[in-house]
Amino acid sequence: MADKLMTIDEFTARLKAWGMEVKSVANANLSGTHGSGGLSQMKVSAGYKQAKDYHFVSFKFPRHGVFLEYGVGRGWIRQGGQVIRGQRTHKGDAIYNQLQQKGYSSKEIRGYAVQTGAKAGKGRKPLLWLDDAINSKAEGIADLAQEYYGDYSLDKLSDMIGRMAIVKKG
Repeated sequence: MADKLMTIDEFTARLKAWGMEVKSVANANLSGTHGSGGLSQMKVSAGYKQAKDYHFVSFKFPRHGVFLEYGVGRGWIRQGGQVIRGQRTHKGDAIYNQLQQKGYSSKEIRGYAVQTGAKAGKGRKPLLWLDDAINSKAEGIADLAQEYYGDYSLDKLSDMIGRMAIVKKG
């Protein structure tokens, strides 16, 4: 029975295969878009960290992929789930002074961007190239994890049953 159970190496290989499926869906989501750059060259890896006892799938891609995913950058910010035109606050601005009075540090304020005149919903739209790909393949990784950890539990249970002894009392 133990030879039919999924091993850690097989599980890791299947995790990598799942990651490659996500990559192909993400590349399909990017096809025909402007500014996707080197995102189609995304690297996928999977592994197992024995010291911490966890499995992982990682996707490595250029930083601009995050900006594309959220629709932000080059003056566009995300506020309240909407992509809007924004600007940085500078010393002497009314917003800067208000935030400083509320107790924000200069460093926190420098990273703060405020909405300028543009209405939400006009201009940029996020391109959910990776999130949609992961969501579309989520059921596959759930089934894979269920199979592996089910096999793992069955293996541990069969070991325990083999060591059990029924003792008659009385």
